[in-house]
Amino acid sequence: MTGVRQIARDWILRYGHPKLISFLRAARRYLHLAYRIVIPTQRGGWPRIPAADHRVAAAIWFKFLTTDQYFGRLQFYQSFEPLGLAGQRPTEERARLYGFDTLIGPASRVLDVGSNMGCISLEAARRAREVIGIEINEDLLWIAEKLRKHVGVANVRFLRMSFDRFEDVERFDLILASAVRRWIGMPIDAFAVRIKSLLKPGGVLLFESNNYRDLAEEFEAEVQAIVGAGFEAVNSGTTHFDALRKFYALRRIT
Repeated sequence: MTGVRQIARDWILRYGHPKLISFLRAARRYLHLAYRIVIPTQRGGWPRIPAADHRVAAAIWFKFLTTDQYFGRLQFYQSFEPLGLAGQRPTEERARLYGFDTLIGPASRVLDVGSNMGCISLEAARRAREVIGIEINEDLLWIAEKLRKHVGVANVRFLRMSFDRFEDVERFDLILASAVRRWIGMPIDAFAVRIKSLLKPGGVLLFESNNYRDLAEEFEAEVQAIVGAGFEAVNSGTTHFDALRKFYALRRIT
């Protein structure tokens, strides 16, 4: 817990008494969750995390626990395996299920809409030429940048930007919209047109539902609306981590 003690000292010295109670509450929550912050190894044990990694992980956890978040339920929404951070949705397994190795090539440009703490963006960057993650939550962007710098990834940019205001001079080969459609607040027809304007001809939208058990009919209707805007479904699948979610890979054909 060396990282936690160091952060405690830095926090108290920087902010003084008014923040002390908030820190102690967060530290208690951190300690209660200590056995959940790292990913178990295949042998059932816990990986040994280098001191530098532990300090970064502790700083990220402290940031997460001292800010109000809509996602995660006292656990990260996404995992980040290189740092041993567990999350509700394991990033490397999601990338495998989505078919990243097929969808992303060395020349690909990828846009991650609602990039959260940036884990899927960073995973995509292992295969892509360039990745842009857009997110409106500045605390999640802070975490994303912390992760990016720690692992030394240069081909990812994280921007504080809403989807409706995002523009780029070059179109994308792949757009990720993973369980974010309901949060964007844009009619599905307008969403489809916007996606199409950002994709290259032949580019793919990876479109994922929220809880499919509750929203199956609505989600399938949205998929059909996107298909009607000039797309075709080339793949589909489900994930079962925090909830049942369905996804489609939709290729732009017009």
